[in-house]
Amino acid sequence: MNETDGPTGSQTVADLSCSSRLLQSAKDVLGEDVYLFHTKCNLKEAITGEIWQWHQDFGVWHHDGLERPDMVTVLLMLDEATELGGCMYFVPGSHKNGDIAGTKDGETTSVALVALGRPEMTELISRHGEPVSVTGGPGTVALFHPYLVHGSGHNMSIHSRWHLYFVYNAVSNVMTVPDNPRPSFKAQPRAVPLQVRDEPTPQAA
Repeated sequence: MNETDGPTGSQTVADLSCSSRLLQSAKDVLGEDVYLFHTKCNLKEAITGEIWQWHQDFGVWHHDGLERPDMVTVLLMLDEATELGGCMYFVPGSHKNGDIAGTKDGETTSVALVALGRPEMTELISRHGEPVSVTGGPGTVALFHPYLVHGSGHNMSIHSRWHLYFVYNAVSNVMTVPDNPRPSFKAQPRAVPLQVRDEPTPQAA
């Protein structure tokens, strides 16, 4: 959505990806210039919104040709996220375990991922403690590591839960494109550094 010359391009998303509140935060975390590996919008609709199994994002991104997890995902909530509405859950400290082997699942959800099963999750939660719900109102932002184990449940509420995700990759984290790469909107190999754009100054009434 950040690539405005494409069929799903959005100038608003492109502007958001370069705002100081998101982009500068990503640069501060990674300590260098970054580019957008991909953007996505998770539309978890009222009543019908699907689950997302426990997983690490880097399980798929490693197969895209990235060797290092020098990345950060910036989540921007467009709607209120509640536990009833299928908010995300983080397993605190799980990113310190590195890459955890799982099982590739391309059917349970609309996007393929490497899911973690009961044995892996039982061991992780026994070590790190119970998962933490990621709740908040529209405009809430959360940053997380690509090794962080996370997931979400079914949206059982009558309110939709839409989130935007901006995945920033360090420009030094060079992607080696595999023989059968995913489309660039899912795994962008062009490491063009993003520049923070000045945000408009509110006008006096």
